[in-house]
Amino acid sequence: LNDMTRGQQLEWARKVLLALSHECNIENNTFILLAGSYYCRDIQNHLPYCVLPLAGMRMGERMAFLKSQLHPGATAPQPDFVQRQQNRAVNIGATSLCVRLHELLQNMPRYTWEQIGTLPFDNGIYIVYETGEFYHGMDRIVRVGTHTSQNRLRRRLTDHFVRENHDGSIFRKNIGKAVLNAHNDPYLSIWALDTSRPENRRYLDPIKNADTERRVSEYMRSHLTFTAFPVPEKEQRLRLEEAIISTLNRTSDFGPGDKWPGKYSPETEIHTSGLWLKQGLDAKGLTEAEFALLQKNMQRHSADGGREFIRLRAERPIAAWKIRTALPLPLLAVERYCHAFLHGTGENSWICAVQKRQHLYYVVESRRLTYALPGLGSGGI
Repeated sequence: LNDMTRGQQLEWARKVLLALSHECNIENNTFILLAGSYYCRDIQNHLPYCVLPLAGMRMGERMAFLKSQLHPGATAPQPDFVQRQQNRAVNIGATSLCVRLHELLQNMPRYTWEQIGTLPFDNGIYIVYETGEFYHGMDRIVRVGTHTSQNRLRRRLTDHFVRENHDGSIFRKNIGKAVLNAHNDPYLSIWALDTSRPENRRYLDPIKNADTERRVSEYMRSHLTFTAFPVPEKEQRLRLEEAIISTLNRTSDFGPGDKWPGKYSPETEIHTSGLWLKQGLDAKGLTEAEFALLQKNMQRHSADGGREFIRLRAERPIAAWKIRTALPLPLLAVERYCHAFLHGTGENSWICAVQKRQHLYYVVESRRLTYALPGLGSGGI
């Protein structure tokens, strides 16, 4: 199945569902799916009642679990691990919420580590994506995070991507653990310590530590991107953060790809959940009311970002290859003032936004931005 094209995979799933429908009532029967995630992903969403007891387990763990069911005396995963997997088995309703969450966030502007300073708000929740990780044809969420102190969203992201101090970022610490564990590096035991504590500083190897920090930075900056949305109130930020995390973790078909680096993590919660985190996995999931609140927050953010503009159709697009002059234009301006126009535009639709005060003209095509300054030429980002 892994060698099939996406179209062939969907056709295979259609045939499987058709064969099942000839054998039983799909709408009323409960199905226990023991296959891998690639085999289940296009089938389970069409089965109203399905359970995936092996979701998130590696091959060895799957075999041990299955043997324990056939032979009570056989070695099996620890009870708490099995329970965690069973908690992940949910019906189509919860799966749909996970898909809708990905769809909602997929349309938000995407940032790289170099664009942290361009975020147009101070308080919010950030969502991280990783190269090579997909979910239902969309980029898969690999981390959800926020901040407790007010006005520290950018600072928190800077802690993760810019400041090379893993004691100040559990995100960096967890990625470093996976990097070191993948190479059976004995420095893993030292990296896991909180070396900001005086009693642990004597174990620190400055050269090895700096090299590991560099490797973590290189990986994060080249493989991770993020989006974010504003949530001003601390209590609401913390609740939505854990609710999103739990919704992802408890959805049966959500999980890491076969080559996800997090599978090398020594932390069970990380390599089984497919998320670079340990907290919030078993919290209460998102409710429909909370999901509606997320939608409202994002729509309001889009509307605020575009309130200084007149919105109209461009008579014709400015083709990227016609750009001749590279003029400096702060990306902050693009993100703040064009955010609203990045939503709801089709692949071939063009929107022209005019910012009255400075007379800057932005033309937006999907996620590629071009701009023109009257009398000065044009440039692009």
